[in-house]
Amino acid sequence: VRIARSIETKHGFIRPFFQYAWMREFYDGTRSIDAELFDGAGGRIGVRVPGVDTNGYRLDCGVDWSASSKLRVNLRYTSESGGASDESTGVRAGLTYTF
Repeated sequence: VRIARSIETKHGFIRPFFQYAWMREFYDGTRSIDAELFDGAGGRIGVRVPGVDTNGYRLDCGVDWSASSKLRVNLRYTSESGGASDESTGVRAGLTYTF
């Protein structure tokens, strides 16, 4: 579910938003997680873990600002809980210029 509203200002459009998603992880056997350090020089690490059967959510909220048709700035907070990710939280900012 995403709720957003565009607000026109003399400096462009501002779009605050709120987004919520339910995530379902199905138990589907084992998974292999592989990692490689230093472009292979540190060797390869592999771990087999059981699949999970769980529910979780993802929450995003923030604001997009379109200053012009070429310039856009965004800022968002993201949180995931439950599911395979267990818990993840972050803040992301972006700047897009099209030429």
